[in-house]
Amino acid sequence: MSPTTDIDKYPFSYLPPSVASHFHQALGCYQQGLLQSFAAMCRLTAQAIFLDVGEGAKLRIFDQVEEIAQLAGIEDIVYRDIRDILFDTDQNSLHYPDGMDRETAVVLLETMKDILHQYYIRRALLRKKLKMRRFFAAQSDHEAEAILNDPKVAPLKKNTGSE
Repeated sequence: MSPTTDIDKYPFSYLPPSVASHFHQALGCYQQGLLQSFAAMCRLTAQAIFLDVGEGAKLRIFDQVEEIAQLAGIEDIVYRDIRDILFDTDQNSLHYPDGMDRETAVVLLETMKDILHQYYIRRALLRKKLKMRRFFAAQSDHEAEAILNDPKVAPLKKNTGSE
């Protein structure tokens, strides 16, 4: 039985095309149980991210991977494998004589999803929400201004208690 993930529900639309393409293929490999191919596609996804966000972000992503390992209590050997897959450019770092184990693949999958969420999805959703809030705030400002400038609307009077 192959590991599964729901490719159809992943929000690829938030990712740049090159990143989305590589990660879509990575998820396909994962879904088919092709774990070494999955690792190779995750490396290509990471390289596409580095090209897109710049080399300066590579160090921040490295720190993010380290933070994920600490937060999740990931074993050192698994962390080193994930780190090598994503950041090492040596072809030998993708070679697993006995094949990649499922635990490493699961950790790699969640790490990739977290990186993509942090660098693309979270940013896009935040911008979308702020744009919507600004739109409604501007609408409210215009409505308030229209009410204040409407001659048919009586000015507010102070209650003197003599009414």
